[in-house]
Amino acid sequence: MRRFLEITLDGENQTAQRIGAYNAVTAPVQFDVVRWFKKEGEKILGLQDVDSGTIEGEDIVELNLEESGKGISIITARGWEIGATLVQILEPAGKKGITVDLRKEPMRLAVLEVPDTVAEKRSSFEVAEQIETAPPCGTRLARECAEALGVPLPENNGEIVRMQDVLDKHMSQPLVPREQDAVLAAPYTRGIAKDLGVSLNQVKGSGPDGIIRECDVRAAAAARVASSVTEPGTSIESPKDIVEAGFYIPPQRQLVTASALEFAWVAPHASPGIDINPVPLVEMRARMREDFEKLHGVKLRYEYFVVRACAWLLTRPEFHILNARWFEKDSGDVIELYQDVNIGIAVGILPPQAQGRFSDLVIPVIKDAPRRSLAGIAKKAEALIREAVSGKPRADNLAGLTFTVNNTGNPIEWNGMRFAGDEDPDPVIPRHTAAILAFGAIREVGGVQLMKFRLRFDHRVVQGHEPKMFLRALQHLLERPEQILALG
Repeated sequence: MRRFLEITLDGENQTAQRIGAYNAVTAPVQFDVVRWFKKEGEKILGLQDVDSGTIEGEDIVELNLEESGKGISIITARGWEIGATLVQILEPAGKKGITVDLRKEPMRLAVLEVPDTVAEKRSSFEVAEQIETAPPCGTRLARECAEALGVPLPENNGEIVRMQDVLDKHMSQPLVPREQDAVLAAPYTRGIAKDLGVSLNQVKGSGPDGIIRECDVRAAAAARVASSVTEPGTSIESPKDIVEAGFYIPPQRQLVTASALEFAWVAPHASPGIDINPVPLVEMRARMREDFEKLHGVKLRYEYFVVRACAWLLTRPEFHILNARWFEKDSGDVIELYQDVNIGIAVGILPPQAQGRFSDLVIPVIKDAPRRSLAGIAKKAEALIREAVSGKPRADNLAGLTFTVNNTGNPIEWNGMRFAGDEDPDPVIPRHTAAILAFGAIREVGGVQLMKFRLRFDHRVVQGHEPKMFLRALQHLLERPEQILALG
């Protein structure tokens, strides 16, 4: 029995989704045929993952629908197409400008020969066959397990390697410490050393039994920076000497931050903004402030209303993509959706509290923010901010960030004069997150008070619709702040 490999609007295999036509098609679709993965006469197979039980069909053809605004689409075998034979290619590779109005006719790409033994409505699980691959061939779970353990897939006599095979092989090997494991250091300290490019084998530990501490790593990094900016034979005794010579050694925390911020310029980003009416929020804070601070012993800041609102919104399914990150793996790029909502509050630390000569920035993290009330957020945030300003924040209080709130509108002082803060924020996406929300100082435009909110997001993770809706939903809550107190 012969059938067409075709794209329709109402196909039994949801074929419209294969070209990204999730919304109603209102115009003809134009596409180019980039390449065919199968040749005429070849069978279209599938691969069953014996660990997870899922079946994936082979790639058949790659289309370019840029002119229709849908981008590159790879048509992968589904359902009855798995097990069929490619008889005739109707649209050859390299053909451009093919236009089809899917509202009137299907997009027919090839003719497939379907075995008579394959019933019309049999599932892909019943017709899939294993793809012939060179050994060792591992299942998806086996490959991920091997990647996590940092070991190659074991040989398995040409058979498919399963996750248990990887674990058995790994557990049977004698434990040989790697270069960085031969020293005593906590995982956080190892991470700092990696970010700063410091070899732990060359660091002398000051802790009990020679344990290398964070301060030891930072001292080693500072010594390396000092040696790199001085002439041979010159002695540098302190960062002050470097400043006088025209150089400045930044604190180690700033070096770590600088390494993380490099991500912000790797990720393609966009930053929609919205003006909200801050008057209701200002009035509610003024009414609550005195009693709140007496009752709970902490300041009532605008940030806490924003954090509470964001924490609730990020638990909504439609905004979950903002609580995620782009994750690059050897097996391919993926989007990791965080299950926990841990919101960081960006805190600027000024001299003399800052570790260095200039200001510093840290992002203490409020773990499991949706479960906390407004008062709970305020108390936790105040404790974290005091710890950060002290110059000795705990590592676990800076870890686990999934989303950030930054108030850039706080007033600033210079030479005894007081000025308003930033009115139009321009935040930077922290590492391992997809978005950051910033808001500025209240400004007056034409007699109307406005406050700018800007959401910068990683465009690889988020496509634009969710940020716009998120800002509108946030505006709705902040302009009716009594709702924030009632959020479940």
